[in-house]
Amino acid sequence: PSRADVASNAAMDAAKAFLDANHLIMDVVVVTMVVAALHRNYLHKAFTIGAGCVALSKVCEPTTLQYAAFSLVAYFVPPLLSPISKKQPETGAVFVTGADSGMGEATVLHLCKTSGYDRVYA
Repeated sequence: PSRADVASNAAMDAAKAFLDANHLIMDVVVVTMVVAALHRNYLHKAFTIGAGCVALSKVCEPTTLQYAAFSLVAYFVPPLLSPISKKQPETGAVFVTGADSGMGEATVLHLCKTSGYDRVYA
């Protein structure tokens, strides 16, 4: 085998050894980020990250700085990756049920005044 093949195999062996040693940590990080990406509610996202921190403490002994880095990444990165957080275009028409009073009525009035929808059906 050539030197390049030997170096490539050594790099692959090092990566495999790292992943074998740290797969639980990586699983916790990835699952926490994916679940946090599904939440639009800030409180739900905070609880998800808190649960991720608890899970992380069960598989390793992170420092305070590592907890902070994990929490910040889990909070700010998922919205960039999630299709849920992408703003939908406000064009065309919207249909609102229960618009005779209460929240439905308020929603219709708000959409009529401030949205870009061509028509609001209530």
